[in-house]
Amino acid sequence: MYSIGILKPFQGRQLGKVLKAYHLGRIRQAGFHWAIGHAKHPESCALNVAFGAKLLARHPNWYGTGQLFRFYEMKLQ
Repeated sequence: MYSIGILKPFQGRQLGKVLKAYHLGRIRQAGFHWAIGHAKHPESCALNVAFGAKLLARHPNWYGTGQLFRFYEMKLQ
């Protein structure tokens, strides 16, 4: 999966939490025990941490954007 971002007009409606929970559930149903990825700091990092992610490497200039992203890993329950 490339991204599960929420478009600006739909943000602030808790849709990110719903989509993340669904996404993680499908990954677990497929037999995976870990999820890894990169998340934009601080917004997406906070969402992933709420689901149990451990933040690891920092990428302060994500692909030349000047935005901080964090690599994360998450054990799926």
